[in-house]
Amino acid sequence: MSSPSTSESGTSIGVIADTALQQHLIGSLLSEEGIEVPVNTSPSQFTGRVLSTPVDLWYVDLTLDERFDEFLDLILGAADVPVLIGDGQAPARNSDEYKRWRRTFLSKLNQQLALARASNESGETSLPAGFPELPPLPLPDVLSDFNRDGPVPSRVWVLGASLGGPGVVKEFLDALPAGLPVAFVYAQHIDAGFQQVLADTVGRHSSFDVIKAKQNSQLSYGEVLLIPVEQEIRFNASGRLEATGKHWLGPYQPNIGQVMTSVLKRFGSSSGAIVFSGMGEDGVEASLEYGRAGASVWAQESSSCASSTMPDAIGQSGHCNYRGTPRELAAKLVEKLAQEASLEAS
Repeated sequence: MSSPSTSESGTSIGVIADTALQQHLIGSLLSEEGIEVPVNTSPSQFTGRVLSTPVDLWYVDLTLDERFDEFLDLILGAADVPVLIGDGQAPARNSDEYKRWRRTFLSKLNQQLALARASNESGETSLPAGFPELPPLPLPDVLSDFNRDGPVPSRVWVLGASLGGPGVVKEFLDALPAGLPVAFVYAQHIDAGFQQVLADTVGRHSSFDVIKAKQNSQLSYGEVLLIPVEQEIRFNASGRLEATGKHWLGPYQPNIGQVMTSVLKRFGSSSGAIVFSGMGEDGVEASLEYGRAGASVWAQESSSCASSTMPDAIGQSGHCNYRGTPRELAAKLVEKLAQEASLEAS
């Protein structure tokens, strides 16, 4: 390596590659440079526990496959250290291109590590995307004595998202205080193979537990039920999830509009929905149902979205009571729940 900084400092790098050959090639190269590689895995084997492994940087090298866009969305939004995205599959070690690729790869690696170290040494307070920049919002006094003993939550909100969703939903959940009397149903357009990774990463720093839903999963305060991709669901009288055995309608799974409608049918005006970053118009028709029922629908404001098409559609064509950044949406929800609790207590 052109600079000895990595090997001298006991650098460790986690590797995520989608082929065993690429994992071996990158892992071997880093080891030759004196760099520790505590994690060398594929996207399908990546979990929240793996993400918690202490490393200085994650190196991600995946083939050009659209389904990996969702995984990149996850890792970029959840990692607490820098993430370096590779330029594609490395050439074979015995090829003429390998030496040039190796020099470029190591140069980029050193640059990224040097930037991270310079930031740490200068005492800058900037944090990676995955780590909350601000503490959770305070819990209002009126909510501290809220009765959570009932078998079914009295407040259930849908969180709907697509492209760019995991990072902003995580930011929203990170901002919420512990003890908030609400249960969430999270519908994220994603490949089924990445759902457990999504559950593990989105709730990492939150007071809410993100749980991959299954048959008979119970809605509970302080929890986020991640809706399955495989088939449509509904909620029964006891607040438990039931699989219908039917496929979701439309090109994306789960269908956010169907999830919203299912929650509205069970919980009525005490339910709500927040539509975050994403493409398409999923949820627009359901938002109109919410408006007729007197239930709230909010949307992420455009400038904070990776793709604002979906929340913009809610704002322009559907029923939308409020728009804000993820933290502003969290603050608005805390305020709304406090107001409702005050009215119920009076």
